[in-house]
Amino acid sequence: MLGKAKQRGVHVKLVLLDRGFFTVDVVNQLKKLRVHFVMPAVKNGKIKDAIFANHDSSPARVVRFTLGEDKKAVSFNLAIYPVQKQRLKSKSKRKKALCLWDLYFAFATNLPRLLAASISYIPQEYRRRWGIETGYRVQGSTKAKTTSKNYVLRLTYRLTAVFVYNAWQYGNFLLCRALGQSFVKPVFALKRLAAHFEGFISGGLGPPRR
Repeated sequence: MLGKAKQRGVHVKLVLLDRGFFTVDVVNQLKKLRVHFVMPAVKNGKIKDAIFANHDSSPARVVRFTLGEDKKAVSFNLAIYPVQKQRLKSKSKRKKALCLWDLYFAFATNLPRLLAASISYIPQEYRRRWGIETGYRVQGSTKAKTTSKNYVLRLTYRLTAVFVYNAWQYGNFLLCRALGQSFVKPVFALKRLAAHFEGFISGGLGPPRR
């Protein structure tokens, strides 16, 4: 994908990946492509040892880390950030006891150490990716189910789901602005809007207004 994008004149400066891409092969390929990347590190035994050895009270700590063994090993910078207090509260509710590595985020990157240490907003930016991560799944709750092979009908159902989803996001934005608060998370559920939309389809908009 990155190669095809470059062929079409799109030059990517920074690639953000999920922790599912935290593998030797992916990191090696990214380094060969000479693109900067940031991805959450899977907290395996070695990552936990790195957090234990390098945790401190500073906003961030960046150390050199090697993933894999022998010829397949790859090195990169490991940025270690403390977890925000709000996240710690939610984690403490789910777990009876928090371990040391629960108190820190770990990100793999090939950004220079000073730059990686100064970008303290990386954990917050990953939290803002909620819409990207769950958008399609949430849209599925408003999509009409059908076994029809009619392409036009299936596309219509899909576009309707996208329309309802966008209307829901826009409605939340307007409501947050009216309430004078930041749009951090949805104020009302998508299923609630979908129920109203279903009522409009089955019952109409009611008598015409004079």
